[in-house]
Amino acid sequence: MSRTIRAAVAAVVGSLVLAAPALAAAPPAKVGTKINVKQGSIGALKLGIPASKARSLLGRPDNQDKQGFSGKSYNLTLSYKRYGLRLSFWQGTQGGSPKLSTITITSPQYSQNGARVGATVAQVQRALGSGVQCISTKGKSMPFCQFPRRGGDVTFQLKNNRVTTIRIGS
Repeated sequence: MSRTIRAAVAAVVGSLVLAAPALAAAPPAKVGTKINVKQGSIGALKLGIPASKARSLLGRPDNQDKQGFSGKSYNLTLSYKRYGLRLSFWQGTQGGSPKLSTITITSPQYSQNGARVGATVAQVQRALGSGVQCISTKGKSMPFCQFPRRGGDVTFQLKNNRVTTIRIGS
């Protein structure tokens, strides 16, 4: 094979490797990959825990963002791209440590009975039973399915009839 062809093949293969989506790493065992829609949790990662507990479970976040509001209230977001998770914490005006209010899942490794990122609407409905409600707009599509729960619903955002993200909480 000539040098020109080898160089071209190497460039194409290199660009394909860079363009391929990275798979999420397995989270620590204390967190695991089992979603519990009724409890609003993934293992020990439960709605209402403080940010310090989430950090102790998952380690240092890949990215962090803090937005302040009036008084002492603020929103803190910890992104764990390596695990396919984004955690949002809220601290109200009462002070104290911020509490986990939303878990956003972008990786198919997290599941409850087959309800996961990449699943179809039918798979989500089978996995979660009659508790799940799928909402359509203008009779054309189903933009999301929702499992209502006290303390923050579990929402399955859809595109082309497949789950793209799962949001646990408010």
